[in-house]
Amino acid sequence: MEKKEIKILFVSRGNIRSVMAQYMLRAMVRSLNKEGDFMIDSASTSSEEVGSLIHDSARKVLEEQHIEIGNYVVRKMTWDDYDQFDYLIGMDDENLDDMKYICGADPDEKIRKLLEDRDIEDPWYSERYKEAFNDIQEGLGAFLNELITKDAVGGRI
Repeated sequence: MEKKEIKILFVSRGNIRSVMAQYMLRAMVRSLNKEGDFMIDSASTSSEEVGSLIHDSARKVLEEQHIEIGNYVVRKMTWDDYDQFDYLIGMDDENLDDMKYICGADPDEKIRKLLEDRDIEDPWYSERYKEAFNDIQEGLGAFLNELITKDAVGGRI
């Protein structure tokens, strides 16, 4: 039986936290030699930043951590993303509400928050990019561990 690629979409309002999560998770799965098992992308819930490159402060924090960054251009999440991805992961409760609005609902329970117990603060407003990085890293560690645990049962990774 062929392994199914795990498709993950990270989502935030302006695509700062979500693109950080995208590149951070890519680095994590690369370190596990599992790049080919994942499709990882990000999007915004707002049209404000569509067409923009990764925010300079977010880029700086990722580069300081030696995380490889591509030439990502912000795109807005669409209704079609719900069918295309296995997991749609927001950074805060407002993102979840916006994602459910865009998708119309969440019948397959694909939409979730990266940190279950709290929001990841938007550094656009706070300028706390390193703190956002740390929170995202915490959430990604737990999420990846969850996927690896599922693998022990389901054989996807």
